[in-house]
Amino acid sequence: MEDQPALPVAFNIETAANEQAREGMPKPDVKFGRTKDPAKKEEMVKEAREKQRQSLALDCNFGRVIAFSFVWKNRGNDERSSAVEVIKSNDDDGERELLAQLWKMVLRMRDAGRFLVTFNGSGFDIPFILRRSAAHRAPVPVHVETGKYRTMGLHSGFHCDLMRTLHESETSEALKIPHTLGFYVNYLLGESFPFDGLDQSTLGSLLEQENGRVTIETLCRWNSSQTLALYERLQQIYP
Repeated sequence: MEDQPALPVAFNIETAANEQAREGMPKPDVKFGRTKDPAKKEEMVKEAREKQRQSLALDCNFGRVIAFSFVWKNRGNDERSSAVEVIKSNDDDGERELLAQLWKMVLRMRDAGRFLVTFNGSGFDIPFILRRSAAHRAPVPVHVETGKYRTMGLHSGFHCDLMRTLHESETSEALKIPHTLGFYVNYLLGESFPFDGLDQSTLGSLLEQENGRVTIETLCRWNSSQTLALYERLQQIYP
């Protein structure tokens, strides 16, 4: 009996600022130029600090994973299944538990003969979970290839990053195309991103709000679901 072909499973994480790590932030490097006014200098420092704050959720040293999702099609039919988890407590223990669940799911999918499909997983999701796992000394039971600094093909090593596939096939940098999942899903699938008004730099604050966890879960699932749909559209074009 021949082995069944590997099937895709779309994967996504959501992150938030790690408030416990904020004290360790480096001081912003502010260029004052010819500015002499102390009040103006203080204002410039505050602005730089605010920019740092807005970037915390995207930095693997000062952010943390607060949710993950997997979406896949079942063998033999078009029905979709999904697994979504949101952090139980927004602290180190909560993230450590979430990472353990995440890696169990990755291992389960690999053993089921599936490979990960992400959007910018090579540039964000995979490096982020590896760094957070290292910070917690959490075991990483399976290697996920990012394709960085290697000569392997983009689709090898249990992982396919759709952003790299799409971005590297574009020819004009002058257009400044936004390399976001929302852009490509709208352009290629005709689906609009339903969270345009959501400030994802403050996603962690939703954990304490009524229905906030539902919003995080819905966002995370949408990202994985649309990543899978995008893969299905592209797999015959970029095999």
